[in-house]
Amino acid sequence: VCVHSAAFGANHSLALVDTGELWRNRNIGRLVMCERNYIHQLRLVATEITPVCETVVGAEIWASIVEGQAEIMQVHERLLTKLDNLLDAPANANYAIGALMLEALNDPALLEHYTSYASNLSRAVEKFLGCLKSLPNLGSFIEACFVRPLFMAIPGLRQRSAEQFVYFLQLPTTHFSEISALLEDLAKFTPESLSDHADLLRADALCRQTDSLLKGSVSGNSEYLGLLNFVKKFPDTKQTILAAHRRFLLKWSYSVTEGGKYDRTAYLFNDILMLTTAKHEVEHELVLGSTFVQDVQSSRVG
Repeated sequence: VCVHSAAFGANHSLALVDTGELWRNRNIGRLVMCERNYIHQLRLVATEITPVCETVVGAEIWASIVEGQAEIMQVHERLLTKLDNLLDAPANANYAIGALMLEALNDPALLEHYTSYASNLSRAVEKFLGCLKSLPNLGSFIEACFVRPLFMAIPGLRQRSAEQFVYFLQLPTTHFSEISALLEDLAKFTPESLSDHADLLRADALCRQTDSLLKGSVSGNSEYLGLLNFVKKFPDTKQTILAAHRRFLLKWSYSVTEGGKYDRTAYLFNDILMLTTAKHEVEHELVLGSTFVQDVQSSRVG
């Protein structure tokens, strides 16, 4: 919009910017970039990691670890193509983004791929950790991948240890929460008078429902995350603590008062109890099968 004013002379104009329109376009760009980055990371697994891991682990075993990622990537590649085509269309066509997202989210194939993937995630993580412990070459290869520029550029890959490949296995189960937040922001800057505003809200609600469904399917994965977090804090235990059968159950803090007061943290797994110091050193490793508790003064764990 241009406003002509005598204050600027006859040949000058003052441009007034529609900030709502700018923010809407910005959020459309963020949505497209989110999809593009998501596909890029899935493609890194397929092209940079899988070919070698199939040789190290065995094609059948590795396929069971990354099962479903290829189908999920194809679904989102089709969605990204539609988004790109929409943005290349005449002006105002991008108001149909809500309708496009709603169509994609209502696709039965998409939900089927994701629910199947989420239900298999616990077994996939368990199998991967088992392979990591029994096949040193697997860990060496993945760590070598993670220091390459392609992987160093990934913000979510904060640690460069081989165990962090779990990040890629979990990636599909976190994507809908990101999309939901972007759709919510996009709806804020889409005029309510446009039909796409209602479609954006419906797509956001569907994203939240799908995200909740997937998180319910993978709730047991907190056991594996707890295991990996313990290894991060106590890297010297990596070779002994990582086991396909082991599950993290509970963590709590307490104090030892003999000869002073010393803070301690206990980590309970399904088969062992690790007692650690404030300096991140393992003080005791107790095998639950040969451990008993006596003189318990309180049942409260804090």
